[in-house]
Amino acid sequence: MLSIHFALVTVAFCSLAFPVVAQSVLTEEQVIQMRLKQEGLLSGKPDGKIGPKTKAAMEEFAKLKGVGGTKSEIIEEMVKLPFEQSMDISKSVEGAVIEAVSAKLRDPMSAKIEIDRAYPDGAGYIAVCGTVNAKNLYGAYVGEQAFQALADVLPVLGASVNFVLIDDNDATLMCSLGTSFNHFVSQ
Repeated sequence: MLSIHFALVTVAFCSLAFPVVAQSVLTEEQVIQMRLKQEGLLSGKPDGKIGPKTKAAMEEFAKLKGVGGTKSEIIEEMVKLPFEQSMDISKSVEGAVIEAVSAKLRDPMSAKIEIDRAYPDGAGYIAVCGTVNAKNLYGAYVGEQAFQALADVLPVLGASVNFVLIDDNDATLMCSLGTSFNHFVSQ
């Protein structure tokens, strides 16, 4: 009973700083499918079921990358991508990301935003990953939350951010495996 009460208080406390966009909606399997889709090895919306098509795509990924075919070996290889393809971002992209992440907060002026890395998401965007900490309604910082922002760089118009996800589980998982929410929502 105490742990349930504590969890409810924690959720209520955190929501004072971060609006509840969505609870964790992705499974590890869905993120793996998103990454396979990004590699062009799988099509359709990730459903989280490791069926024959996903298994075949995983086997093809393992073969292309020269790694073993177990789920853990494939994940280990997928984790390398965001670091291998890591890129510097311009000040305009950085500013657009900070502005977009801040806009999602209850107290944007208190935001402490750190950008950890950026990499091409394979769908024409730059996935920017980092952490954000902001004050709640009581003036206390609630703790770091992972975020992923998708920046679209238009040469004439400058940088814009099309999507921001602030969520420990989904953002962390997608940034770790080098994919983005783009590969979940697009067919």
